[in-house]
Amino acid sequence: KADHAQLAHRLLQRTHCAVAVPNYRLSPRAPSDGAPVVHPSHASDMLTALEFLVHNPPNAMTFTRLFLIGHSCSAHMLASTFLESPFQELTPSPELLRAVQAVALSEGIYDLDLLCESFPTYRTWFVEAAFGPPASAGGYGRFSVASYPRRDGIKHARWLLVQSPGDTLIDQKQTNAFYTHLRGLYEGDGPVDSVQKDVTSITMEHNDMLKTDAYSDFMGNYFRTLL
Repeated sequence: KADHAQLAHRLLQRTHCAVAVPNYRLSPRAPSDGAPVVHPSHASDMLTALEFLVHNPPNAMTFTRLFLIGHSCSAHMLASTFLESPFQELTPSPELLRAVQAVALSEGIYDLDLLCESFPTYRTWFVEAAFGPPASAGGYGRFSVASYPRRDGIKHARWLLVQSPGDTLIDQKQTNAFYTHLRGLYEGDGPVDSVQKDVTSITMEHNDMLKTDAYSDFMGNYFRTLL
């Protein structure tokens, strides 16, 4: 969370809303770097933090409306939680589901097999470290949030997918696949403009964008339209 303190301050200034940035366990790149941490552990940590905000707010405040941002891996974590994943430990409480008003995801990872097709070297040092070895026949299909059904209780929430044409680490195939899937889930059964995609407003490299006013202004302005 210390890496994104300035982003949190900029979002606060843009939206005038409280901003929380949770930590979660990271997967070591090599066995010598520490004990394995694989999905869904990362997302479970994030879910624990969100449940705390809803059920145990500091200073007796009550957080009844949440607007979520997930970038890169965190986009996968949020999608794994607020769609119907096969992992029981990623089941949000009814109170948390009601509180989530919007989920904005940037440069997200949504389909691991598609990611490995575009970036074959990611499999050994990144994907296997975070998700374990692939299934012998099915690859990483069970981790593809671009195939998960919509979770009961999240129909009211809006989704925004953001992709930069200047991102060299994640290609637009990821966003396109997830956008098509979400549109199918919400078609005719959700708020107007339930699912939106923007592939032109943010143009910076994968992580550089998080340090810019352009990113916080774009995300902040989106959430302000929903307040």
